[in-house]
Amino acid sequence: REACEPYHGGTNTGGSSVWFNWLAPAGGTVTFQTADASTFDTLLAVYQGTSLCDDLTVIASNDDFVGSSSQVSFQVTGGQTYLIALDGVDGSRGD
Repeated sequence: REACEPYHGGTNTGGSSVWFNWLAPAGGTVTFQTADASTFDTLLAVYQGTSLCDDLTVIASNDDFVGSSSQVSFQVTGGQTYLIALDGVDGSRGD
């Protein structure tokens, strides 16, 4: 975990996060989901902001959508950047 990193998908501490930046090409609803075939139990969260410690706003988060996969759906604004965190329950990791 990085200093100030929030808990993704609820209250689980995670500990093996990978972060992605995604620029929305247009407005509307978007859905991100981890694979049902993932080899570990995932946590998924979406944020807006520019600093991990100062101004992240949670847009959506999930743990265990179906089995060990996670899914988030949320409204986006075209041209806005969203930060997506993929983590493993209790620090787990895998494919």
